[in-house]
Amino acid sequence: MTRWEQLRFLIGELQHEMPEYGHYAVPQDEREAFDLFRALCNVRPPGPASAEFLAVEHELLQAVTAAKGITEAADLAPTKLDARLALWQGDITTLRCDAIVNAANSQLCGCFRPLHGCIDNIIHTMAGVELREHCARLMREQGIGPKVANCVVLFGLYHLEAFPIDVWIKRALKENFPKGFDPTTLGEYAGLAQQYIFYYARSHGK
Repeated sequence: MTRWEQLRFLIGELQHEMPEYGHYAVPQDEREAFDLFRALCNVRPPGPASAEFLAVEHELLQAVTAAKGITEAADLAPTKLDARLALWQGDITTLRCDAIVNAANSQLCGCFRPLHGCIDNIIHTMAGVELREHCARLMREQGIGPKVANCVVLFGLYHLEAFPIDVWIKRALKENFPKGFDPTTLGEYAGLAQQYIFYYARSHGK
């Protein structure tokens, strides 16, 4: 397959899974076609993919990464301050290393915003759809629920948009906010609002 044929196949498979996006035509321009492929991967929920899809996706993403050039972490010059440390600025998806640390979102399943510029988004894009499925499986098998995940990203990774909901918060939302209130509407500082709501609920015994 040519690069465009790979993209056409992958986009077709994704649109078959998510027919609500089926009205998007595959652009003739490869860059635009890749953006459509990436956007569809971004919004795709966790789930298994066919062996053929994974094989074509792997070949495509490997070629894209190779074209960017690979940086070997082992070859980076150490800092004078500490020989164990090295400073490097570049595309994190082109760094060959044992592991990377990423401040993931509260679902631990990557960024779902199409073509968003965050590191979480590009990591999941270039790793392929299997990464999201593996993360979701870890959540299921290890018993990490949304509350704990939100606590981790809010208090440990300082993602202020995270909004942990325990029994106190659930009760406070029910008693003090309109029915069906969505905490995500509080925006990028929802986590701070959560703390005020929690303090109010505990101090008033509600």
